[in-house]
Amino acid sequence: MRGKYKAYLFERLENYGTKEVKDVFTLLDNNTYSIEHIMPQHLTSEWQESLGPDYQEIHSEWLHRLANLTLTAYNPNLSNKTFAEKRDSENGGYKTSGIRMNQLIAQNDNWGIKELIERNEQLLKKALEIWSYPPTEYVPPVKEYESCTLDDEEIDLTGRELAKYSYKNAEIPVNSWAEMLEQVVSLLHQQDKSVLTGIAFGTDTENELSSFVKKDKDKLRGPLQIDENIYIERNTSTAYKCNILRKLFALYHADPMDLVFYLKDQENDNASDEGRKELRKRYWDYALPIIKEENKDTGCFSKSSGGPYNTVSGFFGIGGFNVSCVANYSESRVDLWLGSNKQSKNKAAFDVIYKHKEEIEKEIGENLVWDRADEYKASWVYSSLKGVGIINEGNWERIAEFHAKTSKKFVDVFLPYLKENEK
Repeated sequence: MRGKYKAYLFERLENYGTKEVKDVFTLLDNNTYSIEHIMPQHLTSEWQESLGPDYQEIHSEWLHRLANLTLTAYNPNLSNKTFAEKRDSENGGYKTSGIRMNQLIAQNDNWGIKELIERNEQLLKKALEIWSYPPTEYVPPVKEYESCTLDDEEIDLTGRELAKYSYKNAEIPVNSWAEMLEQVVSLLHQQDKSVLTGIAFGTDTENELSSFVKKDKDKLRGPLQIDENIYIERNTSTAYKCNILRKLFALYHADPMDLVFYLKDQENDNASDEGRKELRKRYWDYALPIIKEENKDTGCFSKSSGGPYNTVSGFFGIGGFNVSCVANYSESRVDLWLGSNKQSKNKAAFDVIYKHKEEIEKEIGENLVWDRADEYKASWVYSSLKGVGIINEGNWERIAEFHAKTSKKFVDVFLPYLKENEK
């Protein structure tokens, strides 16, 4: 959740129902107040003992939830002390706190799963009181979507957006055809794991599905993981996705009429495009200052500007090469783009850095996707946050941090190899 939204929640939870209000916004903004984890982010042996044998599970599930968060002006004094020490400390303890929510927390003898659940219920009850809504008999009209089944091969789906799909009468909303593909193939795989396993590990290169299903994700441009060592290609046209699904349905003896697609209105496409452009512009307005600050020593994004596009590119002085931050609805990426007007230059640069793949990935701290793309002029390498897109504004802080830190790593790690190749 973005910082200003957190501040709003805590301001309301603290001040609702009293005239003795505290200026939570200003106090958080000037760092007088900070958000305190009651159960600390790093568990000491005392905390592990007090939480019990399930301390790891409790910590993982509850650490960042509102039930475990409060306000304090004494965060450094409390840190990861035991609950009793946080409660009873004369220097910022919950008992002597001037913050009402801390006085309620101080009424507890311990802080564990029982207290977390109880406070969660208290906050939920209070939230329903603060953000109440009027009763109404209004029922919004159910939107009718144009639909077709996987069996309808003659329908042209080019350029059509998917609102949701239904499989065996279960309706599931999705943001893209790729998301639908991943979910449906995963459902089929759960029924019989031998089918995709046989394709991925088989030797029949004449089978069209062998180019779509791989055991090695590096052999796919846009891999989607279905199972351990089983990946499918996502970077295909809508028509090709449907064609692949028909072939898979035949192998699984599934009825293609059971898979129903609900399509967004074509007449609303222009309005949808405008909405997407505005969303992207607002994301870059938010993220670019963070990206530029992280890259201030490299200067890579110093002249970059946002706009209604899904990509912002940063340049580092080698013609045709750049590092790009990509913000899509359902995925976020950072690309090293080798796209000069000379194919030979792009492939040579790719080959140079690929020789150092192991060292590069170790320095960056993750496995990357490498695509020489011999059928195209350009080559590229990228890192992605799969399933994390800008359509949900709650993801923006995470995406911006990913764009900023990963682009900085790309410049720092790749640039020396590329400059050496230029000599």
